[in-house]
Amino acid sequence: MDSYSIESHKKKSRFPARLDFLQSATGLVLGVFVWVHLLFDSSIILGKGAYHFVSKNLELAFLSETGHGFPIAVFFAALIIFTIFIIHALLGVRKFPISWKQHRILRDQMQMLDHSETSLWYVQVVTGFLMFFVGSVHLYTMLTNPAGIGPYLSADRIVSGNMWPLYLVLLVCVVLHGNIGLYRLCMKWGWFAGKDARKSRQTLQKLKNRVIVFYLTIGVLALLVFTVIGINHRDKVGERYMGHAMAAEGTQDLEESQPVESAQEMEAAEVVEAPDAVEAPEAIEEAEVAEDPDVLEEAEAAEEAEDLEAAEALEETQPVEQSHE
Repeated sequence: MDSYSIESHKKKSRFPARLDFLQSATGLVLGVFVWVHLLFDSSIILGKGAYHFVSKNLELAFLSETGHGFPIAVFFAALIIFTIFIIHALLGVRKFPISWKQHRILRDQMQMLDHSETSLWYVQVVTGFLMFFVGSVHLYTMLTNPAGIGPYLSADRIVSGNMWPLYLVLLVCVVLHGNIGLYRLCMKWGWFAGKDARKSRQTLQKLKNRVIVFYLTIGVLALLVFTVIGINHRDKVGERYMGHAMAAEGTQDLEESQPVESAQEMEAAEVVEAPDAVEAPEAIEEAEVAEDPDVLEEAEAAEEAEDLEAAEALEETQPVEQSHE
């Protein structure tokens, strides 16, 4: 009796409550992140250009002069999410059944109580256990290859990299675990309780189910689109998708290189036509001589002088020939 009174007067530790609050906070961050992340990934349903636009903006391409973005931004984002993911997983493991005996007791109680909230918690245990492995693989891939995001690169990873089974399991687990977790947070902390707690609970349950169906639908559709793109791109694995801006830039570079080639061709043509260019000045000089009257008179006088000298030379040779005769 004395020992009981001593124990009852001890101050209870708030450390478990703080851990519980930290688990709820990290779960809220990860749940909202999953919503946004799946919406971004599902942009592939609208086309490769839409997904390329989203992925480049996530790389802060609007801050880059070249428009190629900064993959290091994806690295730091993945690092932060990975850290929160590990913290949340470690906090959640402390509530898992750690032995087969505890698991059997839990299953017996679930069958006896037949309560939906307990069943939802068990779904979170199973999906959380699977996510600890498949989610870690995905986040590690983003850490080691932050630039490998794009319509073709992502599709190649899913199909040619044989990652589609992992992503399918990850999709189901993350949608169920995240949305059930957000629903249980609302119930646990009394968010959106309203005046009628029972009615609010039913409303949140309906909203949870609809959100799960919505994200599973767009997630599966996005995975199918990536799969089709990856199958059609098998012979060009590793090739990046060229957006309209990059394609226009490549066209501009091609147009800039064409004048250089044209200039080289013109220089070669000038070299071939060089003899004609040498003869051209002589023809020009003759034309100028023909058009100038003074030059014509001088030319005629020179010709007459040459004729006179030829005639005198002929006359001088005639007496010599007569003397010989």
